[in-house]
Amino acid sequence: MKSVADLGQELSIQVVIVGGAGTVRLPDGRRFWQSPSFPPVTLPRGRTHALLRDHLEEREHA
Repeated sequence: MKSVADLGQELSIQVVIVGGAGTVRLPDGRRFWQSPSFPPVTLPRGRTHALLRDHLEEREHA
């Protein structure tokens, strides 16, 4: 199985991966970091990754 980075290299495109599980949207629209089941030890990182992703997506559309 190829990674996203491998596919990007094969297609000669730059791939930027931002965040992780904290950026995932739940069915109710919240981010996973806002869920009670998100691991408390990684909460600061999950929240920050979601904020960074939001920022980058806003810049992409601007």
